[in-house]
Formats: sequence, C-alpha cells, structure tokens
Amino acid sequence: MRLAGNSHAVPPIFLRTSAQGLKHTNTNMKSKNPSRTCLASGLLKLACLAAVTIHTPITWAGEATLQVGSSPAGTNLTGSGFPLDSRFRFEIGTFDPGFTPSPLNILDWINHWYPLTDAQGKALDEATITYNDSALGYPFSPDALANQFSINVTLAHNLFPFSPGRSVYIWGFDRRQGGGNVEWILIRNPAWIWPTIDTATEPIIRTFDVSHPDSFAIIGQVNMSGVEMRTATVTLSTPLTSYDAWLADHFTEAEIGDPALEATRWGFLADADGDTIPNGVEFATGTGPLSAASAPAMEVTRSGNLLTLTFTRRKNMEHIVAEAQWCGDLTQWTTSGITEVVIDDLGDFERIEASVIVSTGTRAFMRLSAGDLGEAG
Repeated sequence: MRLAGNSHAVPPIFLRTSAQGLKHTNTNMKSKNPSRTCLASGLLKLACLAAVTIHTPITWAGEATLQVGSSPAGTNLTGSGFPLDSRFRFEIGTFDPGFTPSPLNILDWINHWYPLTDAQGKALDEATITYNDSALGYPFSPDALANQFSINVTLAHNLFPFSPGRSVYIWGFDRRQGGGNVEWILIRNPAWIWPTIDTATEPIIRTFDVSHPDSFAIIGQVNMSGVEMRTATVTLSTPLTSYDAWLADHFTEAEIGDPALEATRWGFLADADGDTIPNGVEFATGTGPLSAASAPAMEVTRSGNLLTLTFTRRKNMEHIVAEAQWCGDLTQWTTSGITEVVIDDLGDFERIEASVIVSTGTRAFMRLSAGDLGEAG
C-alpha cells in the first residue's frame, strides 16, 4: 500500500538541532599562502555551519506520525454493492476503557467513541478523512479512480484515552446521527495500538493499513473476495423524520450546498433519478431518490363506485405531509371525500388504503402528493 504524504522521511517538525557543545578544533590552521589561508578559513566556516545543521545530536519532542489509509484504486462497496463515494468519512480513534465494540452493542458505539484529539483535547478535523473517489489523473487512464482514504496525522501525547497499548480503530461511515439506515464499517488489527510517546527518545512512525492481512472488521468486511472494504447496513433506533437528514443520507454536502442543483438534484420537487417521482414523495414513501428502480409501492383499484389508492407512508414526518388526492380531469386535484385506513404497521412506515366514492360511469384518478409545511411557514 502507498499512503499519501511522505512515507520515507521523518517530517521536518520532528527535527531538533542545537549548536551548543560544538568544538572548532581547526580554526588556527596555517598556510604558506595567505589567500589560501583565507579561502581555507571560509571553507571551514561553511563546513562548521553544515555540521551544525546535519551532525548535531537530535532532541526528540515526543510525537508520533500515524500513517492511516486503504489501498489506492481499491474496490470498496456499500452493503448493497454500490461503490463508496465522498459521502463516506473515516476516523481513527479508540473506545472507552472497558467497552468492547460488537454488533450487539452497535447503537452504543457513538457514546463511547473518542476520535483522535490534540494536546488540548480538541478533536482533530484533519483526522476525519473523506473518502476519495476522484480520478487519479495523469499518467493514469481517465477512468482510473483513487477509491481510497489516506492521511498522515500526528499524535503528540498519551493523555486519556490514548494511553500506550490501547487498541486503535478505524471507523468508516456515511452518517452517524438521525435515524433510518446507515452504512458503517469498523476496522481493527491486533498490531494497531497507541504508541508510547511521552517517554519516546526517537521518532515514531506507525502504519495502520486496511489492506494488511491481519486487519478485520467488527461490522462490515475487509479483504474478502477481491473487495478491500464492504460496509454494513445499520438501522439506527431513532426514526428518520427530517427531510434534511434524509437529504444528507442520499446527497453530498457539495450538492446540497449548491442552490443551482435544487431544481434538478436535491430539492423537494426535484426528480434526481428521472423516474417521474419527486424527492418529496420518495422521502415520504421510503424509496431511493437516486435509483429509478426504487419506486413507491402504490396501487389504484376501482370496485364499482369505490376508488382506492394503496400506498406506504413514513410515520411522524417533520413538517412533511403526504396524502392521497383524486380528480376526474387530471387538473383539479383534491382531498375532499377521501377516507384513510391503516391496513398494516411496518415499524417506521405504515400501509394505507385511501378511498373515495365517485360517480358511476365517470373517469377518476388518484395520486399521492407530498408537501413541505416548513416551506409555507
């Protein structure tokens, strides 16, 4: 594996030099030629300056370089088999002493997790690594993607909880807050431990390489069947009720932050996957906004004068209302006369039958409409 950054030299921050104690033993050298004496003296001064820079003993400041990453151009997939993208983040850190993460206590991880921090206990933003799915660039082929994460970070202390010998973890995720389904991977290796820094007398460099044969995943998979990393789908306990949280689950921060993409990509009325279903309805019915194959399970039936729309709807939506509408001309849609009955409880969702009595011998249509009450207020 080749990690980003300089992996073959100690970074300059680790070099400490001192001119104290240098002895100039040849400053009284003699020469029969005064010009040569002057030249020799000048060269000697340069040599002494070089000696100060290169040969003076190094005083170690007590820091460790941690090289963290996965293989370039690797195959890394979600639990559903889609390639990882820039929505995914990777953190290096550890858990509370006495807490061992496992699939059985997965919802408690966030309460016991400590990402790498600086000497003042502040989280290091640079230790949260964005997955790189961009092109490698010249001289590689145009379709050669980086498909990796990598970074070099500095650990400057052994303050709690980064004590020597404690286990190091890499946690990859697309989201850790809100509710609904998320994609996580937690990676360990028996050799990944926090080094002893406070009493170090020489530079420390540690490599935490996902592709190492001893690496394993507590949730998800690593180094199996040609796939370096495969995340696992985790269902958080809190229902996903916010449209904004749903957007963050499906679109990148760059997309959501671009007003020019609201009408076509992330907006409530946008149809990002071109399946004629706007994002608001995709949110309300629990379908994916980026896959035309993920369509709402809706059915319209008519028995005599009774017209019925059967559909799935998310419970407890924040500021969002999703309701059945009907009309006879495809223009004057209304909710008047419609009654709803819950026919199945699906956890965070429910199955609804919405019915209306229509006139005999007339055409009638039904649809599901979603509206953002927050936009109005």
